[in-house]
Amino acid sequence: MAVQAESIEMKVLKGAPRPPADDAVLQDDAHLERVAGLLEDARKPLILAGAGVIRAEASAELLLLAETFFCPVITTAQGKGAFPEDHPLSGGTLGRRARDGANTLLASADVVITIGCACDPDVMHGARQASLKKVIEATLVALDDAAVQPLPHAQPLIEVVILGGLKALLRAVAERFAPSGMGDLKRRRTRYRASVTALRERQQDIADADTGSDGAALPVQRPLIELRQLLERDAILVVGAGSVQAAVRQVFAVYTPRSHLCAGRFGDVGWAVPAAIGAKLAMPARQVVCVVGDGDFLQSMQEVAVCVMHTIPVVFVVLNNSGYGAVSELHQARGEHYLGGEFNLPDGKPYSPDFASIARSFGLQAWRVEFASQLSAVFAKALNCSGPSLVEIITARASHLAHGG
Repeated sequence: MAVQAESIEMKVLKGAPRPPADDAVLQDDAHLERVAGLLEDARKPLILAGAGVIRAEASAELLLLAETFFCPVITTAQGKGAFPEDHPLSGGTLGRRARDGANTLLASADVVITIGCACDPDVMHGARQASLKKVIEATLVALDDAAVQPLPHAQPLIEVVILGGLKALLRAVAERFAPSGMGDLKRRRTRYRASVTALRERQQDIADADTGSDGAALPVQRPLIELRQLLERDAILVVGAGSVQAAVRQVFAVYTPRSHLCAGRFGDVGWAVPAAIGAKLAMPARQVVCVVGDGDFLQSMQEVAVCVMHTIPVVFVVLNNSGYGAVSELHQARGEHYLGGEFNLPDGKPYSPDFASIARSFGLQAWRVEFASQLSAVFAKALNCSGPSLVEIITARASHLAHGG
């Protein structure tokens, strides 16, 4: 107690300095010309944007580059929001299945420009180092700031690396393309751009078909689709650990930077609840929704008391599948029968606390949803609360959309 109550003076150690957002490009014109030439000459060019774009506040420059070369953009999970996902050139976010839209584009590209992305094989939709080149039979180009180097195992695969302030880098590459050639390039890219649109529409049709029933045990994607329709464009979604991350990448569109805050790793349970409270304190005028699985919520649910005591209007959405679904899915993918990720009673029936009742006991307004027809009305009530609220949604234990079923 004495230690916790004591005050001290402290110094924050400074990390390696990053270049200013508009730092000069560090490479000569030849490098920039080569990148511009690759983008212009490619049959199926693709931009893969990571968290570095958001960190550098270079989203406007990314949009300029994409529109200059009529080049589709996909993002990593941490880069989600770097490019508006309702833009015609958006290919979405990398997912967990090989046939997810962004993964399909990545696998078929002949030139991939990675921007603010370390080229980690895990980023490339789960491909291991040995198979990365087979997944991406493409010319790889890395653009990043001077403080971030491509990971060592990825360097042999990258043919061009340019380091510098990303805002300046992206503008410089775009400026290397003569406006007089834009009309011809647009015509050459017509079929490719149409295929991106068709792929995006096909993904939406699959999601709508697979989540359209009003039966019990909702697929985890259905509440996310309904929630996106009700939220404001710049609403902040804080995403917890586990399979909920994959569902968000698939069906929840993000339009602006720093509107998607995601646990850094698949197993970072307990992070999302306090992170959402911090996001609301930082951005009180914006809607903040925290989406977590039930196992994740159990790790830090006591923090909702802070919201009650200080009237912090965060909406907590608990997707309850009675267990750590991601653990079970991992073992199923390996062909193993493993029940350690499920919460069950001795007779095998699913077990779960009543999270809506727990939330009410803390002082939150709370609802429990079991059917899709309830979602829209309940979300509207939760979003209109003057204080914190919680929506518990009973979801299926396994989701065929998260894998290849």
